[in-house]
Amino acid sequence: MNNISISNFKDSSSIISIESGIHNINNITFSNCIASTLIKLNNNNQLKLTINSIYLLQNSYFTLFKLLGNIDYFNISNIYTSKFSTIQCDINQLISMPSNELLKPSNIFISNTSFECFGASIFNNASVEFNNVEIRTTFRDSFYHSVNDGEIRFKSSFFKVSNIDASNDMGYFIFLNTSSISFDNCTLKDSSSSFLFSLNSQSIIIRNSNFSKFMSNIQEFLILVGYKNLEISNSEFVDYSGQTFLYSNSGNSSLISSVKFTGFFVVNRFEYTLNSIYSDFEIEGLIVSNCIGGEESFFLFSFGNLVMSNSIFTNNHGSGISSYLLINERVEMFSFKSNNVQLSNNQFINNAFSPIVFFSESNVIIQDTTYLNNVGSFIYGETGSKLIIDGLAIKNNTSPINFLLALENAANVELNNIILENNYFTTPIICITGNVSDANLILNNFKFIGNKVIVFYGENQSFKKYFYFYPDTSVAQIMTANIKITMNNVFITNNIFSSQMFNFITDKLNITGGSFSNNQFIHLSGFKLIYLTASGSDRLVKFQNTIVSNNYDETDISETSLIILNNCYKLEIDFSEFSNNYFPNSIGSVFGVRIRGIFGKVGYTYNIIIQNSKFFNNSALYGGVFSLSLQIFVDGRKLTSDIRSNNFTDNYASYNGGVFYFPFEQFNTDFILQKNNFNNNLLLFGPNNFGGAPSSIKPDFFEANGIELLLIQFLILDQSNNVMIGIGGLFTASVSKGDPDTNIDPVVEYININIVSGQGSFYYSFNSAFGSYYSIQLLNFTDLNSITIKTTGCGTFRYPTRNTSSTFTNCDYCPMGSVYSDLFYNSSNPGRCIKCDPNEMVCQNSNVYTLDNYYMVSPSKIYSCSLDMCYKKNTCQSSSSDITLKIIYSLIQHYKRYIEKDSKYKSFYKINSIEKDIKRILIKNQTSNLINQTKSQWILFQILYIPIMFNIASVIIYKEQFKISKQIDLLALDFSVEYLGPVLHKILFTLSIFIFIIVSIVLIIIALNSSSFIYSRIKYKNNKIGRIWIESNLIVQKTLSKLNYKRKYRWWDLIIIIRSNIFIILSLITLFGHHYYMNIVLWIQTIYSTLFFIIHPIKTTKSLSSESRIINQINLFQILLYTIAQSALFKSIKPQHKVMRSIDNFLNDHPDFSIKTMY
Repeated sequence: MNNISISNFKDSSSIISIESGIHNINNITFSNCIASTLIKLNNNNQLKLTINSIYLLQNSYFTLFKLLGNIDYFNISNIYTSKFSTIQCDINQLISMPSNELLKPSNIFISNTSFECFGASIFNNASVEFNNVEIRTTFRDSFYHSVNDGEIRFKSSFFKVSNIDASNDMGYFIFLNTSSISFDNCTLKDSSSSFLFSLNSQSIIIRNSNFSKFMSNIQEFLILVGYKNLEISNSEFVDYSGQTFLYSNSGNSSLISSVKFTGFFVVNRFEYTLNSIYSDFEIEGLIVSNCIGGEESFFLFSFGNLVMSNSIFTNNHGSGISSYLLINERVEMFSFKSNNVQLSNNQFINNAFSPIVFFSESNVIIQDTTYLNNVGSFIYGETGSKLIIDGLAIKNNTSPINFLLALENAANVELNNIILENNYFTTPIICITGNVSDANLILNNFKFIGNKVIVFYGENQSFKKYFYFYPDTSVAQIMTANIKITMNNVFITNNIFSSQMFNFITDKLNITGGSFSNNQFIHLSGFKLIYLTASGSDRLVKFQNTIVSNNYDETDISETSLIILNNCYKLEIDFSEFSNNYFPNSIGSVFGVRIRGIFGKVGYTYNIIIQNSKFFNNSALYGGVFSLSLQIFVDGRKLTSDIRSNNFTDNYASYNGGVFYFPFEQFNTDFILQKNNFNNNLLLFGPNNFGGAPSSIKPDFFEANGIELLLIQFLILDQSNNVMIGIGGLFTASVSKGDPDTNIDPVVEYININIVSGQGSFYYSFNSAFGSYYSIQLLNFTDLNSITIKTTGCGTFRYPTRNTSSTFTNCDYCPMGSVYSDLFYNSSNPGRCIKCDPNEMVCQNSNVYTLDNYYMVSPSKIYSCSLDMCYKKNTCQSSSSDITLKIIYSLIQHYKRYIEKDSKYKSFYKINSIEKDIKRILIKNQTSNLINQTKSQWILFQILYIPIMFNIASVIIYKEQFKISKQIDLLALDFSVEYLGPVLHKILFTLSIFIFIIVSIVLIIIALNSSSFIYSRIKYKNNKIGRIWIESNLIVQKTLSKLNYKRKYRWWDLIIIIRSNIFIILSLITLFGHHYYMNIVLWIQTIYSTLFFIIHPIKTTKSLSSESRIINQINLFQILLYTIAQSALFKSIKPQHKVMRSIDNFLNDHPDFSIKTMY
């Protein structure tokens, strides 16, 4: 049907009725009809209807489509409506379906349509899609009412809707019952109604949409109850006002991702932006800015789970805040009640809430949070909650903070990686009370650095609302009660305080690592760094590996210590440092320990353990370090202590106790004096310096080798750690020997010890098994500590012997021809004797050394020396018997006279010594041109190539050696140099690599010169640099052309270099073993010299010059030289030839002659 016009109907139940079939209707005009239904569709699964272009003109009280049952396919497009003057749009209806019966599924598609003034439509088990529609209407009941598992999809649609009946509880734009809905790329603007009510929906999705300038004037904007899946993503909500924006109840899975909330204003007190009950939410990438919450909470989560990450909250505040002062009201941004919460990588900037996060009976994890310039407080929790904060930085904060963290009745709290830096605090920042006996507070990597703490005492402090039991004088930055405290790597440094840092009421405080340093306390009438009141059964305070230093108060008006400990049962200090703390009016500059009998535990033993710690440069009025006010010796109470191995140096007290101050006389200080080191402490104990009596012997522990005679030297010190120079003479001492692991009574021996001016010494042989102990006690000074000697083993080249019970009893040398080695030493095997190789070393008791040509790293590590380096007992040096080098030197001297006789070369060969003028020997004459000079320098390079390259390579050759029970790398040429160890060796290593590269480049240029020369002339002849390159190559080419070799032997220079490289490699190999070196060298040199002699490129005998004849003669001597060098025959025959006689005479005239090797 096409082009239908219908008008002026009244009270018609169906103008058009369609029973079944497939129908297409185009261009319907429906006008001036009253209380009529345009099209009625009967219940028929086979009905398919498509309608395109419906024009609605001046109709009222009409229903466009009435479906008596389901429809298989219904497609509507291009509905045009005229604007109505009436606001009673709820009297018009788009689609009506029966709601009280279960229908089969229907499929409805509506597109490219503008709805003006439409009321409620009812859908039953219908899948409806709105695509590119505009809905501009007022309504009384829901515009869209869906029941029985329907589905609605809005795509690219626009909404401007409002509810005209404020009293109607069902006045939602969309009402769903067990249906699902999705919005994709939709826009809502200038609307004033509750938008969506969903009950038991499968899925609710809002994607890529924009809602702006909208409000909810009756109910919550979104009410979602009993859904299985909620997704709000990539959408923006701007300028919302009214009731709660989103109410979620019993939601299974909820996702809010990449969403912006901007300009929200929640009007009523008990309304929220998001109110979640029994729902699980995941929020990622949420941005909330410039919003005003209700008078209680902005976000409320109850009885569910929340994971929120990568979200930003800026410029938000609660509407119940008066001038943002946050003094009397608690207005929260987040409120969690019985939730599991994880917040990570979130930012809170310029917000005004107190607190931002509130929780009760919840488990909360907050990670990697940015908190900057927020007014109010950050976290408040109560009623058995557990909290973990990991990664929080507050730096350069300029806004006032009521408190950072407040917890009442907390179960467990863990604060990790917290940084508070360069802030201004006027109130406490952390206040925590525990609810159970095993409640714990753990601070890991907590840093409080560069802050200014100025606390104003008074009743207006906001924390007092929650922690009323703290008096004003006890206000501190961190306050706790009834919770055990563990502090690992806490750093409190470079701060300025006008109040305490810590105030603890606890059963246990354990501080490990960290530093409390460089803090200044200004006009502080109360306590300073730590004020602790022990309460509970353990009452333990422990400092381990902690530094407390450079804290001071130049205007100190209080008598309190830096650390006050009240009624502790046990104090432990181990491996800590307390230094440069300056509190001139304090009683105990660092520690003030107070235990009063009235508060003590009847019959209890109190413990003070201070070990392995340093106390220096601390100053106080009384007690330079400690004030121990221990009034405990009543009702069976007693004190045990272990104060030992500590250093007390340069501590000072103005009146009493340079180190310790004991207000009660009955305290015994002997246990402190005997086991610690005191040096230069002013007023060590009491009003006088007890330096007149012997106090201790130092040192008091030695280790000795078995059966060796050991010299023991010691000092007698007074209580001020000064030497008792007035003590002298011969004194008797007892020597007790016993095994501490057995119950055998010690054996007692008496010896005489000579003491001069407080310095004693004596010799004694401690002949006993490994691990035995000797105790030496001066009988004249029974109050002094004894000297302890522990036997540790045997001396050099000695081994321990055993008796039948396998106990080490003595030390002895190995039999002749063997030596003791600890290479196999362990707890059960103390080593063994190993047989010495008589060809390598001599082993005679303590007389153990190597023969010539060998080097000993350890008795089990003997190495042959490189070339002729080692000729003395285990030392490396140059040889004076190298006949080969002497012969070469003599040959040069022998031919010198022939050279000087030849006038043609006289000026060239005029020399005084080879060492001084070796280069001039090779220059043809002093006025020769550049080519001849270059040729001569090239010959010099060939001569020096072997020593230069050997030195370069030897610097980077190493060997693994056994040293001190481990393998290390040593320079192969010299075992005393650690490979890449000394700075000089590293420099030589780098220089060697550089020279090696330069030499390699030179050789490559020579090898490639002929082929590259022609190419360079063609390519670079017009280039300035190219011309220089060409000229340089011409010099090289001309030099090569002047050589005496025939063309077919032009590469003889490379053969010389190859031979030199072979010799270098062989020489380096000798660093690891030289047994075959000379045989290989002699064969190579003999063959080379013979070939050189045969193919020497002299054209004719007549053309032989004097220089060539000399070369031939030298080469001939080379053949003979390398044939007979170092042979037994040569060494046993006295030379008869005049040349050999010249050599012999030279050697006789220069018995100490040697050409020093270059390595």
